[in-house]
Amino acid sequence: ITISKWMIIPTSKPRLKAETSISAMNLLYPLLLESSNEAAMALTGYLGQENFIGSMNQKAQALGMVNTKFVDSFGGGAGNISNTEDLFNLAKYLYNTRSFILNLTAGKLKNTAYGPAAFSNLENFNLFGDDPAFIGGKIDKTEAAGETMLAIFNIEAGIDPLTMLGVKRPIAIIVLNSDADKIKNDVQTIFNWVKANYNGR
Repeated sequence: ITISKWMIIPTSKPRLKAETSISAMNLLYPLLLESSNEAAMALTGYLGQENFIGSMNQKAQALGMVNTKFVDSFGGGAGNISNTEDLFNLAKYLYNTRSFILNLTAGKLKNTAYGPAAFSNLENFNLFGDDPAFIGGKIDKTEAAGETMLAIFNIEAGIDPLTMLGVKRPIAIIVLNSDADKIKNDVQTIFNWVKANYNGR
């Protein structure tokens, strides 16, 4: 994808330069690790905004995300809406069929069939990248929903009586309407409660 000047919009960590080219796969790194608005615009530009956003909405409906609507690709518009049930459907889809995306958001995807990542200096905004139980997830912020996070963790679920090996189960935690200084603690509090109370069934 060739980066055009109109794709360079305000974002947390500017990474792209106009008139350079970068693969769609490599754009996923700043998009999912640093919430890059310019990476979202670059991906949108390839198909055109109307077609891209239409495809986003079509995919959401196909995943059963019936209360979700996108009006832009970077989450800035007030018309972007969803709810916890829809986000849980998205979490299941990613876990079952697109685990590489979760690996990327956790900072664990360094090489792919397309080669090594083009960026070497990205920050992981997703808060739990250093937690070995963190499978993946995404933090975000909107005016309507405040600080939000969808996070998937592995939790110890006892011993398999056949193999006598430890069993792990994935759990999804979705937090909406938190504050910037509380979102990590909110997610961690829920995770700690589940670990303390989950009986392995």
